Amino acid sequence: MISAKVVTTDTRGVYDSILREISKLDGQAVKAGILAKDATLPYERGLFLGQVAAINEFGLGTTPERSFERSTFDERNRHWFNGIRRNMASTSLHSAFSTSVLLRAGKVMQKDIRTKIVRMRNPANAARTIRRKGFNNPLVENGRLHRNIRYALHRSRL
Repeated sequence: MISAKVVTTDTRGVYDSILREISKLDGQAVKAGILAKDATLPYERGLFLGQVAAINEFGLGTTPERSFERSTFDERNRHWFNGIRRNMASTSLHSAFSTSVLLRAGKVMQKDIRTKIVRMRNPANAARTIRRKGFNNPLVENGRLHRNIRYALHRSRL
């Protein structure tokens, strides 16, 4: 026969510890994509990185919409949130409520958005664009868009 006995003598200390760890994440969120600090980086043809990202994300004039941030969120957000839940459940109390869980989620988000950029094929580039670039990959030109997909923690209040 196996028996076990659990005795808790300092319940207030345990609760205080849990609340302290939870409060560290209060208002924390993770963003992924073209971050505001990178939006003003020079791109090409007199444009900034943020402008190129927005033109592709939403379309403008003869440039069709080629969403890479919103569409990745729509396709992958359930996976991201399940990953956060799994990470919180499989780590220690301290780690579960640390920013490391959000940073791991940000890394996955970054990878997923970058993958979308490289794999997108439709809508295809115009014939003139293909001649200029030398290939037909709508969101790949010089690698700057792909390289500048980043993630960061920030404070967010609802």
